[in-house]
Amino acid sequence: MKHFPMAISSAALLIAGVGPSFASETNDISWNLENNYNGSNQTVCVAENYNDYPVNAVFNIFPANYDPDGNALPNTTVVTLRPYTEYRVFSWAADYSGPGPNCALVHYSVSVATPDGEEAPGY
Repeated sequence: MKHFPMAISSAALLIAGVGPSFASETNDISWNLENNYNGSNQTVCVAENYNDYPVNAVFNIFPANYDPDGNALPNTTVVTLRPYTEYRVFSWAADYSGPGPNCALVHYSVSVATPDGEEAPGY
């Protein structure tokens, strides 16, 4: 019974949005939208790779741009995620109040090094 109060308090903190939590995970790649990221009042799409090797991750971001009429448009971004490092994939301004926001992992591949040591996509 000693551990029961600790488990409840930990669960309450995660439900309240305090501490690390990832909403989506695929093959040890996690991503999530975090409101009020580090007290910044921004909503940020964060990702982390829990594999022991780098991966190239392709994310769909919405909205990321706007057409000339002011309609929200998606964008695709590629991020090389090194192991066990949190990345800010995209952030929305603190005063953003439009549709979304949303970020989703749509593809990933192992990142391989080229002869000059630079990372290249492993497609």
